[in-house]
Amino acid sequence: MYIPTKYNKRVNKNSNVNMTELNKLFYVGTGEHFQPVFDFPNTKEFIFIDSQPVYEGRRSKFDRSFYRWNFMNKIKNKAETYGFELKSEKVIDGRSFWKSLNWKQKIYFGLFPCRIPPYVNPTILKFENESRNQSIKYYISTPLPLYNENSFHELIYDIKTSDGMIISGHFTYSSIFNYFPKKPITFIGYSGTCYDISAYDEEDEDKIFVKLIRGMNDEERNKIFHSYLYVNDKLDNYINGLYELFDENKIEFEEIQLRENEFILSNKPKSEIISFSTIQEFSNFDTQIYKID
Repeated sequence: MYIPTKYNKRVNKNSNVNMTELNKLFYVGTGEHFQPVFDFPNTKEFIFIDSQPVYEGRRSKFDRSFYRWNFMNKIKNKAETYGFELKSEKVIDGRSFWKSLNWKQKIYFGLFPCRIPPYVNPTILKFENESRNQSIKYYISTPLPLYNENSFHELIYDIKTSDGMIISGHFTYSSIFNYFPKKPITFIGYSGTCYDISAYDEEDEDKIFVKLIRGMNDEERNKIFHSYLYVNDKLDNYINGLYELFDENKIEFEEIQLRENEFILSNKPKSEIISFSTIQEFSNFDTQIYKID
């Protein structure tokens, strides 16, 4: 990715943010994207959150066709690639799945409980990397907005005690601001995400990025975020290059995952990070980059 000359001197300078103070970061919609553990080596605890494998996005009713059967294997393998070992699993709400079923599904799974997919209830997976002194608490099958705050007091506490929020690929809903710390935190946005406000319409008004720009003034924004980090995702850029080779029939699809894992293990890639003081600067920078590209 090309970075305009006037911004080059700011790469990895992070003038507005003391990286050693980002001790705890949370990330909604993590999927398999474990790259932040390399990009923020001083961060000791990561809170990952995803509605998968049981839900997709904002969906709160169980639909077998949306269940991600390979999700658990993928994140366990990716965690291992990044040097993390799964230490424990804990179910948060053991009745969540049953409450999400319609009456036909309740009859079916009542008769055939062996056909209930694994990890259908909100669960915490705890990973550790002892050599880097980093830990991951991964909330899976956890849709946002939360359907029952009483069941998720631990997650709410983790958000309230975080120093920054990671955004990559998509935006969660602005209702998450209800769980934010009383002090402002750092907004961390990864490349490969659409930060062009003109791309969003009225249906997107409750997404946090749209809310920040269209629905808040400077005073309101400053109570939530005090700084903005743009992360030029080195791994994502490498993967995009692999897909270009695939499109040109130069490599097979199966080789993409192998090369990605080799790249992670051999390079331990660390992305470029640029700091901004306002969300408008952040958005304008991203839009400028993609116009040039």
